[in-house]
Amino acid sequence: MELPEEYSALVEEELSARIAAAKNRLGRDLIILGHHYQRQEVIRFADFRGDSLDLSRRAAQQREARYILFCGVRFMAETAAVVCGQDQMVLHPNPESGCPLADFAELNAVKRACKELQEADVKDLIPVSYVNSSAGVKAFCGRKEGIVCTSANAGKIVSWALERGNVLFMPDENLGHNTASTLGLSENEVAVWDPAELLGGNEPETLRRARLIVWKGYCYVHTLFSLADVKKVRREHPKARIIVHPECLPAVVKAADDSGSTSQILRAVKDAPAGTSFAIGTEINMVERLDREHPQNAVFPLRHSTCHDMAKIDLRHLLYTLERLVAGEPVNVVRLPRETARWANLALERMLTVK
Repeated sequence: MELPEEYSALVEEELSARIAAAKNRLGRDLIILGHHYQRQEVIRFADFRGDSLDLSRRAAQQREARYILFCGVRFMAETAAVVCGQDQMVLHPNPESGCPLADFAELNAVKRACKELQEADVKDLIPVSYVNSSAGVKAFCGRKEGIVCTSANAGKIVSWALERGNVLFMPDENLGHNTASTLGLSENEVAVWDPAELLGGNEPETLRRARLIVWKGYCYVHTLFSLADVKKVRREHPKARIIVHPECLPAVVKAADDSGSTSQILRAVKDAPAGTSFAIGTEINMVERLDREHPQNAVFPLRHSTCHDMAKIDLRHLLYTLERLVAGEPVNVVRLPRETARWANLALERMLTVK
C-alpha cells in the first residue's frame, strides 16, 4: 500500500508523537488491538494485545468504541469485523498485510474439494477451519454444519467433528497432523489434500478410509524450526524447556517438551518458577517480548523466525490510518458481505458451544 509522500520523510519520534496525538483525539471512540507478533514500536500503542480470536472478542466487548483498529494480518481484522457490532467500524492499517497460510485455502478450492470428496463417496463430511483463514472460508464452514478452531482448542474441536462424521481440516497441514497425533489417530486414518491435484492427489479408497483429511498448507514462520534446532538447544542448554507452536513440523513438536498456542506459551512462561529457562519456537517479536517482560526467567528463541507479513504493519501505516480517521475520511475499512459475516460468526459461535 503506497502512502502519501509526506509520511515517508517522518522519523520514528515524529511518527510516535503524531500517533499519540491522533489516538488522544479519538479517545474512547477508538480501540487499538495488537497481535503478539507485532513489533514493539507498534504494539506499545495497543489497548489490548493477544492472539487473533481473543483480540476480536475483546473488541466486541468494547461497546462504546466506534472504531476498532486491528494491528495484525488481514484474516484477523476480518474476524474482528465478523464478531463486532454493526455500529462498529473495523480498520486494518495495511491491506497488504496478508497471511500466506490462510491463502493456501482459497474459497473456491475449498468448495471444489468438498464437491470432489462427496463424489468420492466420503460420508458425513464436516469442514473444520483453523481461525487462520479467510472470512469466506469460515462462512462456508458455517453453512455446511462445520466449525472453526484455534491452535489452543484444535484437539477438542476436531474430536467434536469426528463424532459427527469425517473431517476436512484447513488450511494448516502440520496443525492437522499434530492434532491427529494428540487424538491417537493412525496414519491410515489421516490423508493429505493437495488442492492442485485431482482428489487432492489421493485414491478414492484412501479418502474413504481417512477420518481426518488435512489441507496441504503451512505457516512459513513455524516450518522454519527444525529437528536440528531442537538438538542444538538440547546440547547447548540442557536445562532449557523447549516449547513450540503446533504449526511446527510434527517431528519438531514431538521432540519438544511441549507445544501450545501463543496464549498457552505466554502462560507457561508467566507461571513458571523463577530461574526457569525457555527455548521458544514461535515468531521472534513475541519471544523477545517474553524475555523483556519476564526477567525472572531466561527466554530465548529456538531459532530466529520473523513474520514479514506482520511487519507490514508499521508506524507510518498506523499513523496514516489514524489521521484519516481523525479527519473524518476513514481508510482501510474492513467490509464484509452481511451473509459472509453472519455465517462466519455462526461457525465461531458453534466453536464456543463445544465443551
